[in-house]
Amino acid sequence: MSATTSYRFPFVHWRKKKVRDTLAKVRREIPQGVALELEEDDEIDPTSFDLIFEETERRTGAVYGGRLTLLSGEEGDPASLHIHHEQVDEEALETADLVASAFCRLLGGHPETDEHEHEHEGATDGPRTFEDFAELRARIAEDYEIDGASEVVALTLSWEGSTRTQLVTVTSYEVLDEPWVLFRSRFAQVRRMTPEAALFRANEALVCGVLREGKEPDDVYFLNLPVPLFGLTWERFERILYHVAKEADELEEQITGEDEF
Repeated sequence: MSATTSYRFPFVHWRKKKVRDTLAKVRREIPQGVALELEEDDEIDPTSFDLIFEETERRTGAVYGGRLTLLSGEEGDPASLHIHHEQVDEEALETADLVASAFCRLLGGHPETDEHEHEHEGATDGPRTFEDFAELRARIAEDYEIDGASEVVALTLSWEGSTRTQLVTVTSYEVLDEPWVLFRSRFAQVRRMTPEAALFRANEALVCGVLREGKEPDDVYFLNLPVPLFGLTWERFERILYHVAKEADELEEQITGEDEF
């Protein structure tokens, strides 16, 4: 039998308006290339819903997807979200977890940890997450062969079939006493474009924002994407890392035609 990953929420009933409103916010948090929709069916239980998603793998063009289930509680039990692994392509399980984590952040949910919730012995609560930035930094150092003691992790990334590279820095900071991971990547010197153009390009890249650093005439623009450490898995970390790197590199190539950063 297949495994199920479950999440609980601090309310009893899912309502269609709540689901739709939350879905609109979740879409802004998940990566570009993931389509997420609410399955509309007036014949089914109006307090239970299915979410359908599809994603396109950027390198190969392959399409993966699956289904997540929202269930209202019964007899005082809390509302829940379930990922039934047999209903999700194996390659899309990480994205399913990403969607579930976004619902949790927005609505105060948390992973279900009771062992009896799983349908077979040995099932886990989903992809492993990191307890703190030190643990994440150690994993980065292991996989990318860098100095694991530095507070600022600098990674130079490349892509198959291209000679271009892109530098991304990864650091940690706290917001409301919770740890966050910050991804940054430079893409142009300030003298090469106006602030308005930089903001417009950053919005197109679907990242959190664009910032400016340095002193004239050498100050630069960089993409800036903060992500909560809570719920961050290694697969999701790498997905975000390469997303930021690729978007910054494409901006740099479009704006300057060079490969400085």
